[in-house]
Amino acid sequence: MENENKNENIEELCYYCDLSAFKSIMENQTLWLSDIHYMNDSSEESLFLDALEEVMDELWENLSDETKDYVLNDERMSLIFKNSKKVFKSLAYICCFSDGLKDDLSQWRGYADDGKGLCIGFKKEGIKQLSKNEKIKGIILYDKEDITTEKVTTKKVFEQHEIFYKEKTEIKDALNEILKPYVDEYDENIQKIINYEDDFEKDDVDDDLIIQVYSKTRLPKNFFKNESFISEKEYRICFYDMLHENALGKKNKYSLMKKMQEKYKFDKIAELSELKYRQGKGNLIPYRELKFDKKFFKDMISSITIGPKNRMSVEDVKFFLLANGFDTSNITIEKSASTYQ
Repeated sequence: MENENKNENIEELCYYCDLSAFKSIMENQTLWLSDIHYMNDSSEESLFLDALEEVMDELWENLSDETKDYVLNDERMSLIFKNSKKVFKSLAYICCFSDGLKDDLSQWRGYADDGKGLCIGFKKEGIKQLSKNEKIKGIILYDKEDITTEKVTTKKVFEQHEIFYKEKTEIKDALNEILKPYVDEYDENIQKIINYEDDFEKDDVDDDLIIQVYSKTRLPKNFFKNESFISEKEYRICFYDMLHENALGKKNKYSLMKKMQEKYKFDKIAELSELKYRQGKGNLIPYRELKFDKKFFKDMISSITIGPKNRMSVEDVKFFLLANGFDTSNITIEKSASTYQ
């Protein structure tokens, strides 16, 4: 039978979408990674950053008076302690899946055109292959028709993980435990400078603290959500862009432009496009296209579930897949078991 589960022992990451997106994804072997700040959850990233800012403010209160006076005369370090939410905000592009939930009513309602869409089941091991590239090759495009430079990116720009559902107090406790030793060390070193007890360079001491806070928070901050979303069992892939609003000044605008035009290759598995924009939610939404190698993509699809309000039959989906070169003998195709109308 066509709806027999051929892949019952395969771990799946499930992607809910409307019919138009389904058609585009399957025909082009492409997923979109959209700017995290345009997601359905208005608290994306801010949950973690709010906790970070509160922790840094509390750690500030524990600094010695001498260090506080010293820092207040330095605009950069004042921002680190008093406005860290802005300082450590990053541009990240994400694509979200439900881990193992391929026929879930809330997902049909929220992400698949109120049940009129479909759910694509990706083999989890296939998606994980993206993170097995130790070095991702970046391609800078100075002209759309001319690839002039290739370089290997050694800084980690791609991460994937299931979402951690935590309350802000839990995140604060963890951040305080991680960051307090570095802030205490900073306090001690600044006092040594003030009292001429050591020949530390203040800029070096400042940089050390900034680097530690940045390195400890850069990757994890986009993988925390409020516990109210726990039923979604979200799994996320995330690309960290090296762009920042401070680069909008005249001095850095060409550097910013180059970063926007940069592509990234994941060996022979996939390629991440330059920055693009699409219309949505009354805005222009930044995104990057993750285009997979055709054979790799086709091998990665394990199931298609047709939404409860979608009029397509199993045979309709099968013919569509066959027309696009998919081996349907290895793909479970079935209608949703939900009676939602």
